[in-house]
Amino acid sequence: CPESHAFSHVGEKLRFLLVFPGLKERNGVIDIIENCAEHCFSLKDIVIDPVLNEEIRLFEKAVVLFNRNELTEAKVIFERLSGSTFKYENHYAYSLYILPVIYHKLGDLRQASLAYDKLKATEIVEKAYFMQKIREIEFFRNQY
Repeated sequence: CPESHAFSHVGEKLRFLLVFPGLKERNGVIDIIENCAEHCFSLKDIVIDPVLNEEIRLFEKAVVLFNRNELTEAKVIFERLSGSTFKYENHYAYSLYILPVIYHKLGDLRQASLAYDKLKATEIVEKAYFMQKIREIEFFRNQY
């Protein structure tokens, strides 16, 4: 701002460089918001914590493995993420939800029950959603 670019066709790309002073605090998230009257540019919730970024990348890798039905490999990563210190992040909540599902799919019903109990006892974001979703599987519906 005050300069602007009008795109001329679908798929057109614009490259630019943002320069700002270094950050003293290296954890959490930041927002970059252009302060102008119209057509403002903004990037929200940019994760700047390197440990959290690494966990998010691991989570994305585990999801790909899960979707490929490479359950044993996905399980190892989700197990690691279930010990995260970022208890209020989405990747942690999804990891706690998907672990009992993976154990169930692998036929390890004892581990599935233990992981389900951990999910049930936790205070994750959107817990009600995850509990409803996992109870769509008959095995977990019968758990108390």
